[in-house]
Amino acid sequence: MSVFRPYAVIDGPRGQRWEIYVSRMPPPQWRRPARIERERYGRFATLVGLPRAILNRLLWPLFALPLAALAGMRSPTVRVEAMTHLPQREIFLWTTTRGRERYVADEIAAGLAVGAIAEPAGARYHGTAESRGLIRAPDGPPDPRA
Repeated sequence: MSVFRPYAVIDGPRGQRWEIYVSRMPPPQWRRPARIERERYGRFATLVGLPRAILNRLLWPLFALPLAALAGMRSPTVRVEAMTHLPQREIFLWTTTRGRERYVADEIAAGLAVGAIAEPAGARYHGTAESRGLIRAPDGPPDPRA
C-alpha cells in the first residue's frame, strides 16, 4: 500500500470512479489564522499580525506533517477513505485496526461497485466529508439545467 496511490480504483454503477485510500497517518490539524483586534493595536495591527501569519501559514505546516507521520506510526488505527470526484465530489471514511485494513478495503470496494455503502465487520463508518465538516454542501437544490 502506498500513501500516494489508491489501494483500489472501482467503477460505480452510476458511472462514477471511486478511489480507495488506506492510510495510518491522520491528516494534520491545521490552525485557523488568528484574528488581530484592530481596536486593540490600532494602526500597528498589521505589524503585530505579520509574525502570526508567518507562523500559521508557513512554519506550522513544516512541523504538522512530520508530527502527523509520527502519530500515524504509533497509532493502531487505520483510515480507509473512498472518494470520487465526478459527477460531484464525495468522500467516505472508515476506521479499523491494523491487520484488518485489506479485508475492510476489499469489502468497501465490493459495496461501492454495486452502489452501496459497506459496513465491514471490525470497521467503523464515520460518514461523508460533508457531514464531518471537511467540505461544504452546495446551497439549495441542484440546478436542473446543469
